[in-house]
Amino acid sequence: MNSKTILKNNRAAGLIILTIGLLLTGQMITGHGVVGADSVFHYNRFYETYSQLKHLNFSWFQSIYGFNQSGRIVNVVYGPLFAYLNGDLLLLVHSWYQYQLVSSIIIYLIGGFGMYQLLKRLSIRPIIAAMMACFYLTVGWMPRWQIGNNTTALGAMLMPYLLMITFDMITDANRPIHWKKLTLLMSLTIEIHLLSALLFMLVLIPAWLYAVNHHRLKSMACEQTPLY
Repeated sequence: MNSKTILKNNRAAGLIILTIGLLLTGQMITGHGVVGADSVFHYNRFYETYSQLKHLNFSWFQSIYGFNQSGRIVNVVYGPLFAYLNGDLLLLVHSWYQYQLVSSIIIYLIGGFGMYQLLKRLSIRPIIAAMMACFYLTVGWMPRWQIGNNTTALGAMLMPYLLMITFDMITDANRPIHWKKLTLLMSLTIEIHLLSALLFMLVLIPAWLYAVNHHRLKSMACEQTPLY
C-alpha cells in the first residue's frame, strides 16, 4: 500500500469519524441517555447479563436480575452471547449513558467502514465512497440504534459485508463462495438479530443461484470448446 492510498484512506476515516461525532453531538451536549421503543426490552436483557457478570451468579435460562426478577426466559432464545457482550460493555463503562455512546460509536464505525469498503470494491472513487458511507450512517435503519435501540440497525451495520460476499458470488469465477466469510457473517447475524438473518438469506439466494448457473454454463462452454 503506497503513501497516496494511505492518505486517501486516512481522509475517508477522518470524514466517517467526523460524521459519527456530529451524530452524537446532541446527546453529548445534553449528557442524557435516549430511551426509545426497544430500549426497555434490550436494556433488561443487558442488565441481566451485566448483573450476572458483576455478581458471578450465572443463569443461562432464567432472568434473575432483569425483567423485575421474574425468571422470564429471554436471553437464551434471543442472542445470549450478544447479550453477554453488551453486559461486558456495561460493566466496563458503568453507566447507561456511556454505554449508549460507546455502543453507538462501535455500530457506526463498523457500518460506515463496511460501506466504504463495499463502495471501493465497486470502483467508486475513495472520496465519493467516503461521502456515501457517511450518508449511509444517517438514513434508514443505521441511526435506529442510537435513537431507539432497535436491533435492525445491527443488521444494517452488517449489510455492507453481506453485499461484498454477494459481489464475490457474482464476479469471482474461480471461487464464488467464500465460505469462511459467509459462515462468520451469518453466525454473527443469527446471534444478533434473527429477522436480519432471514433478510440476508433472501439476498443470498438469488446471488447464489446466479453464481451456480453462470459458472456452470461457463464451465460447459469451456468443455465444448474444440482443441486444435
